[in-house]
Amino acid sequence: MAFGDNILDRLRRHVQNQPDQLVYRFLQDDQEDTRTFRQLDQRVRDLAARFQQHAAFGDRALLLYPPGLEFIEAFLGCLFAGIIAVPAYPPRKNRNADRLEAIINDARPRLILTTRHSIPGVEAAGASVIDTLATDDIQTPAGGGCSFPAIDAETIAFLQYTSGSTGTPKGVMVTHANLTTNEKAIASSFRHTRDCMVVGWLPAFHDMGLIGNLLQPLFVGFPAVLFSPVRFLQKPVRWLEAITQYRATTSGAPNFAYDHCVRSITEEQKKGLDLSSWRIAYNGAEPIRKETLDRFVAAFACCGFRIQAFFPCYGLAESTLFVSGGPPERGPSRLSICGPSLEEHRLALVSPESPKARHIISSGTIADEMQVVVVDPKNCSPCLPGKVGEIWLSSASVAHGYWDRPEETRESFRARLADTGAGPYLRTGDMGFVKDGELFITGRLKDLVIIHGRNLYPQDIEEVVQRVVSFVKANTVAAVSMEAESGEQLALVIEADRSLVQMANAANERGAASADKANGNNGTAAELDALIGKIQEAVSAEFEVALHAVAFVRPGRFPRTSSGKVQRQACLLGLLKGSLDFVHSWQANGSSFVPPGGQGHHFHQGRDLYRLIHDRIVHWLRTALKASIDTINYDTSILSLGVGSVGAVSIALDVESVTGVKIEPDLLYEYRTINRLAQYVESRSAQTAGGTRLSNRCAYHRSGKNFPDGSRQTR
Repeated sequence: MAFGDNILDRLRRHVQNQPDQLVYRFLQDDQEDTRTFRQLDQRVRDLAARFQQHAAFGDRALLLYPPGLEFIEAFLGCLFAGIIAVPAYPPRKNRNADRLEAIINDARPRLILTTRHSIPGVEAAGASVIDTLATDDIQTPAGGGCSFPAIDAETIAFLQYTSGSTGTPKGVMVTHANLTTNEKAIASSFRHTRDCMVVGWLPAFHDMGLIGNLLQPLFVGFPAVLFSPVRFLQKPVRWLEAITQYRATTSGAPNFAYDHCVRSITEEQKKGLDLSSWRIAYNGAEPIRKETLDRFVAAFACCGFRIQAFFPCYGLAESTLFVSGGPPERGPSRLSICGPSLEEHRLALVSPESPKARHIISSGTIADEMQVVVVDPKNCSPCLPGKVGEIWLSSASVAHGYWDRPEETRESFRARLADTGAGPYLRTGDMGFVKDGELFITGRLKDLVIIHGRNLYPQDIEEVVQRVVSFVKANTVAAVSMEAESGEQLALVIEADRSLVQMANAANERGAASADKANGNNGTAAELDALIGKIQEAVSAEFEVALHAVAFVRPGRFPRTSSGKVQRQACLLGLLKGSLDFVHSWQANGSSFVPPGGQGHHFHQGRDLYRLIHDRIVHWLRTALKASIDTINYDTSILSLGVGSVGAVSIALDVESVTGVKIEPDLLYEYRTINRLAQYVESRSAQTAGGTRLSNRCAYHRSGKNFPDGSRQTR
């Protein structure tokens, strides 16, 4: 490739022109880790030389890193060495082993790259049979006359695995030409120059974090300030404080992050924020909600945030990342469409005040090098004006296909129009339309579930339900996403068996046992709720998302095709309209949910720490999930209450703030009950000087006063 045509050439150019300019600053606690262009280039070359001693050109290297600059060094080192990088979610205790194993089986890596601290987790996940290097242990140049291979446009740079899938992961093959084309499109659409500044916390192993926050600054030549997703989830104000401190011009996240800021950042915290430098507030990776944009503007206009900064955009891993967005400084464009017409894939504009109006946010101007065709997915012909269809793409950004999956590659990447044979096109599986050069996404043809920016495959969730509920077999459960006030949420539709029907009938005959529950006699209603709690816990433990609704359908009434396959869209429609023959249903924020084990008052009188943690969790459930829960059995799994990854972070931070003991969010997946979590806190407190502080806080809890940090008990 010509000089300046790939990410490695760009790095060389910046080393020549601005060697001592900072390119990365990673924030962690009270420390920061930085790299200039010169430092990055030297480190990357040293690592590449070492990698070549362990793997050959075209081999795959699995990158398993915690948040930090070691990841980007290893990623670029792979590119220099001609080794195909495979970014993946780092293993964590008791979780992600199946996902990691599936990626290993698919990519067949020659090498695993990680940090010395992460090696035990990698080995515990069963990956110890592969040659593993801790790159932070590589401190000296490899030496010798290392010659880096020639990289051309069609050389595969990395495999971007579609997130969430444990059963059939698919690695998108991104070439250097794909990457260069997409980075140029982002720079052009965002109007990035060397005077820009990015602040970001998105995971580096996801396409938005990798392509947008890590590689775009390197490509254009401006600095990036980065920190971990957990730091944001713990305290969302950290995101906006970093934008304020470093005068960021570009920063963004999926839709949920903006809502998280609105819910969590206090009026007192807002006083220290200045968001006037924020020119590009991109919003992507899940449906963009008008209500989210409006709430964020209303909450942070006082901090200098302007609605014109919002930059809704659209992209997907199969097109490397970016497809459409902007233009900058215009703000979001909205259309009000008649909801019933959209169900028929027709466009009919209505007044924004119409009760039938559905507000569709534009995903922005289509990138110059991107060709978009709106196609009828049934006959593969272009849609007539005024019709909604599947979005098909053609571009040099579109990846070559899925690694070692020729059939799925042909189906998704080699589509052609039926009438003219034009193509090939990428079938996105997303439904929408184009108006005045802007792309509007209205829904999804495929069954992908997107929660908090993560792509979850319904068959993976359904498989977990089959494992934990004996009567649930293949093609008798559907995992679907449904719109709720807080955004897209996960729901399950399950075919009941005869015993569950009898159980539900008995509960209904007893008036849903509401009076019995008040007396502590839960009967059959408690059995139903215990079953839902069991499902909740399994799904939350595996995918870190909470269930919003569960509905059991009478046997023989579950929507299936003539060949016996699940009709997920029919399940979703029946769930929303209430047209399915429900035996029993539950919804997170309006249920009489009783955790497994009932509401029994198994309190440890005199052990105030247990009550303190209990009250904190109850408070979170009542405020965040709007759950009608006053008392939890101390041996009930916290995950069974509908606590996802965001909830785990919030509860961990809350317990930490009142006990003084460091609580990592992962601990809620290891110590799942109040009893076990309290025992852990006690053991940690006994090992540190925090024991006195913990004792003092428990005394405050007994008195019923506010804690010194302003928090209070919730009894």
